[in-house]
Amino acid sequence: MQAPIFQKGRRYVNSICRSAERSGGDLMKYKNSSMLDAELISYYIDIYGIDSEPPVQKGRVMKQEGRDNFARLYDLLTLINDLRNSRAGLTYDYIQDKLECSRRTAERMIAIIENHYYNFRKERRRVDNKIYFRLLPDDDLPPNSISEDEVVALRTAIGFVKNNDPLKLPLESLAGKLQAMKGGGASGNIEDMTLACGTASAPRPRIQCDRGIIEALQKAILSYSIVKIKYQKTDSGAAASHTICPLGFLYGIQNNYLVACAEGRSDRPKHYTLGRIQSVTLTKTEFDAQEFDIREYAKKSFGSWIAHDGGYKVKWKVSPKAAKTAKRFEFHPTQKMKEMADGSLTVEFVADGLKEMAWHLMTWEGAIKPIAPKELVEEYEKQLELAAGALK
Repeated sequence: MQAPIFQKGRRYVNSICRSAERSGGDLMKYKNSSMLDAELISYYIDIYGIDSEPPVQKGRVMKQEGRDNFARLYDLLTLINDLRNSRAGLTYDYIQDKLECSRRTAERMIAIIENHYYNFRKERRRVDNKIYFRLLPDDDLPPNSISEDEVVALRTAIGFVKNNDPLKLPLESLAGKLQAMKGGGASGNIEDMTLACGTASAPRPRIQCDRGIIEALQKAILSYSIVKIKYQKTDSGAAASHTICPLGFLYGIQNNYLVACAEGRSDRPKHYTLGRIQSVTLTKTEFDAQEFDIREYAKKSFGSWIAHDGGYKVKWKVSPKAAKTAKRFEFHPTQKMKEMADGSLTVEFVADGLKEMAWHLMTWEGAIKPIAPKELVEEYEKQLELAAGALK
């Protein structure tokens, strides 16, 4: 029996087909829409609030003033069908010409399809240096192409990211789909092998986040949709409303954060603790992320906090007795290590997040001493005093 999300999407596909059939159009190719199509359509319905039959004229969903939501969905289905039928693949140029859309819109549609279809492929060809996209036929990826060991490895890896709901939820969904593809008695084998693999992640404190809030934010990030949130900045304060542009998630030591900005200000993002977001409402207004790269942004921090423009020039000194162990660590992507004559080690990098640095240094039990900047030394002293005060 199909889950409601698939039934919802399939009903919408069928409504398009019925409307097209009445107007003499040729949209019946979508009537046998796959389960993945139905899931994708349901995702679109949830984002844009589509809840009635689309207007159709001459076999095509009408494009009303601007670009209405029905036209968006029709174009997405058309692109999926073209990707399936093309052996050579489609380029951004082809998609822009076929759908009469901008490069940005073409990129968003490809991103949505890539995130929903396991048989999506892309390759850059030397002949014209263009990227070509296509959807492989279902029989090109038989269930046997995915081994039980690979599914077990994925399920085991999920245990190591259990504190990061934005990452864990889609991985759980992927593992379920792959396991379902195996079918038969493989499902039981996978569960037994996962238990017997002898790998687990150690428990640690975590703040639970509302699954619905995480999923809504993921949709907004993928579709570049502005959202309205209710956010409680402190335990004692009242929740306030914010209208923001969500850019991505950042995983920290104690908390996980939503990175977001005001419209047109992706150069000045702010952090919102996920556990303090009480509600999320997606709007139908899109924003321009201005080529914001969450990975490059994260490199500015140690942990997750970023407040100082450009970051601090950080320097630590590792004692000779801990130098060998410290060499095995990558404390930060920009780090430079230098061995000293006395056997000690210096570590230098540029980053923000002084409080989280101080917390980390405390786990080395005095084997690493902060040298610079002075703000880090002061923060380290402050955290030591607070820890000592807890024992009084």
